[in-house]
Amino acid sequence: TVISKVDFYGNDGVCLFKYFVKSDDPQRHFVWTILALNFVCFILITVSYLIIGFISHRSSRSLTQSGANEQISRRNQKMNRRISIIITTDFLCWIPFIVICVLHSLEILMQH
Repeated sequence: TVISKVDFYGNDGVCLFKYFVKSDDPQRHFVWTILALNFVCFILITVSYLIIGFISHRSSRSLTQSGANEQISRRNQKMNRRISIIITTDFLCWIPFIVICVLHSLEILMQH
């Protein structure tokens, strides 16, 4: 039985586009563009959530100082906890992947 090899996807079992490229690979510029785009999206999402959390905290603080319901403060704390979880899981998912791909592309980390 002859099994043909498809080189469009990566060399591993994960069904991702071929991110682990070498310096002479013609797809290297495309991969760098996609990795940069992923990093920029991560930064934009993080900054957006931080702005939402800051505005919510400021609004909640002004309401609770004026004698408003303490429930507002609890909801704000709960929302900020969710925002922290979203940012942390996004970081833990994408940043290691981007770093490994960059190290491999710079041939600092080689696949055996």
